[in-house]
Amino acid sequence: IVIKCFAISLFTYFTFEILVNLSIQFHHSSLKVHTLLDKLWMILFVPPSMHRIHHSIKKEEYNSNYGVIFSLWDKLIGTFLTGKDETKIEIGLNYCRDFKKLGFYHLLVMPFKIS
Repeated sequence: IVIKCFAISLFTYFTFEILVNLSIQFHHSSLKVHTLLDKLWMILFVPPSMHRIHHSIKKEEYNSNYGVIFSLWDKLIGTFLTGKDETKIEIGLNYCRDFKKLGFYHLLVMPFKIS
C-alpha cells in the first residue's frame, strides 16, 4: 500500500531492499575491520563494531546504535555509542542465559510466554 501511495518504482524498492539487507549482513557479521577504515566508515555508516554494542546485555549498551544503514540517525537522537572493548561485550538477552532452555521447543514457545 505504501509503495502504491507514494508511487515508488519497483527499481527503487528493490534497490532499497538490497542495500538494507547487505548492510544488515555486514554489521551483523563477525568481520574485523581495520581501525582507520572502521572510524571512517562510522562517520556515515554502521560498521560491525558499532552495531555489536547494541547486542550487549548491559542496558546502557543495548539502548544504543539502532541504525541500520546510516550512523547519522543515532548521532541525531543521542543513541550513538562507541569506544567499548568488543572483547568484553557480553552478547545476548538476560532472560535467555540458560542454554538448556534454548532448545527447539523452548524457542518455539518463547514468543508466547509472558515471563
